Amino acid sequence: MGVFNRLGYNFDSTKFGSGEAFTAGQAQLLNSVSSLKTWQADDLINVSATGYFQNPHTSNLASLTILAGALFTNSNTGNITFTYAGTSANNLNLAANNVLLEIPSFTDHTNRISGVTTSSNPLTLPDYQVAMSIGRQVLTITNQIDGIQNNSPLLGNFTSLAIGNDISNTITLLTSDLQTLNNSISLVSGNLVSNITSTSMDTIVADVQAAYTLLNGRRTSDVNFYVNSLSLINDYNKVSQFNKVGVNSNYLINTLNIGTDKLKTNLQSNTVIPTVTNSGTSSTTSTAESYTNSTSGLSVTGVTAGNYSNANLTIDVYGRILYAANGSSGGGTTIPNYANTAGISNSANSIITTNFSISESGGKLIFKYGSTIIASMGANGIFISANNVIAGGTP
Repeated sequence: MGVFNRLGYNFDSTKFGSGEAFTAGQAQLLNSVSSLKTWQADDLINVSATGYFQNPHTSNLASLTILAGALFTNSNTGNITFTYAGTSANNLNLAANNVLLEIPSFTDHTNRISGVTTSSNPLTLPDYQVAMSIGRQVLTITNQIDGIQNNSPLLGNFTSLAIGNDISNTITLLTSDLQTLNNSISLVSGNLVSNITSTSMDTIVADVQAAYTLLNGRRTSDVNFYVNSLSLINDYNKVSQFNKVGVNSNYLINTLNIGTDKLKTNLQSNTVIPTVTNSGTSSTTSTAESYTNSTSGLSVTGVTAGNYSNANLTIDVYGRILYAANGSSGGGTTIPNYANTAGISNSANSIITTNFSISESGGKLIFKYGSTIIASMGANGIFISANNVIAGGTP
C-alpha cells in the first residue's frame, strides 16, 4: 500500500491518452527532487504524520499549578487566622491567584510555539511554524541592515521555551515556601491558626510574585517580539518594492506624480546598505566583516566604514573590500573588480581553485573536481549530480 492509495483514485487512466505519461523533462525534474527518509514515507502512507512536537514545560507547569493552588488555599484569611501576618497572607493569596491565572495562558503560548498546537490568530499570537517563517525573514533583514550574525532575531519568538531551569528552580523554592507555611499552621481550640511572621510571609509573597513575573514576562515578551517582527516585515516589504522600479512604475511615480517628493528623492539615490566596512581576520562588532579562514592570512584592509554613493569598489575573492570611493554623479554602473588571490583564479568563463573548477560549456555550468565532472546545471535550472544530493544536511 502506497501513499497514492490515500487519494481515492478511481478513474480509467487510459482516458487521459498521452497526457498521462511523464515528459522527459518532468521525469528528470522529479528524479532530481530529494527523497524523503523511510520513516517520513511510512508516516504518510500510514496517515500518522503527527506526534512530532511536545511542550517541554508540561510536567513542571503541572507541579507549579499544584504548588500555587496549595499556597492560595493556605493563605485564605477566611479559613486561617494569621496572628502576625494577616496583611501579608492576603498579599500571598492574591499573588498565588495571579500565578494560577497565568499558568493556562503560558501553557497555551508554549504549546503553540513548541508546535503542539497552532495559532487561531497568527496576526497577534505566534506558533512554531509561523514564528519560524517570520524569524527567518527577520534574520535576513537584521543581517543586511544591522550586520547581526546570530540567531536572536529568530529565537526572540521562543524565549519562553528556554526557561526550563528557571521554572525548576522556582518549583524548588515554592516547595520550601509551602512547607514553611504549612508548618506554621496548627489547630487551636478548633480553629486553624498560623504563627508565621510577617517577614517570613513577605519572603513567600516575593517568591510567588517572581514566579508570576517569570511566566508572564517571557510570554508577553515573545508575543511583543513576534508582533514587532510582523511590523518590521510589513515595513520591509513597503521599502523593498522600490528595489527595482520598472518603466510603468517610474511613469506613474514621476510623470503622473503619484510619488511624493520623499519617494522621488530616495529613488534618485544610489547609496546602498549594508555599508562598506573595515575588513579583517576577525571581528565581534556589527560594523566589520568577519573572517574565520586563518590559513589564508587575511588582514585588515583599512577601508573606512561608511556610506558610499554610486560606490566604486575593488573586492577580492574573499569578499574583502580593498578600495572604496564615491562614484560620479549618476554613476553606480562601475562593476567591482575582483582581485586575484593566491590559489584562486577567475576569468570570464570559469572559476578555478586548487582542486575544483566551475566553467560554462554548451549552455551549462560544469562543476569539476580535477578533471572529473561531478555536476552540471542547465539554463532551465535543472541540477544534475554524479552522486546523491542531500538537502537539509550540514555542508
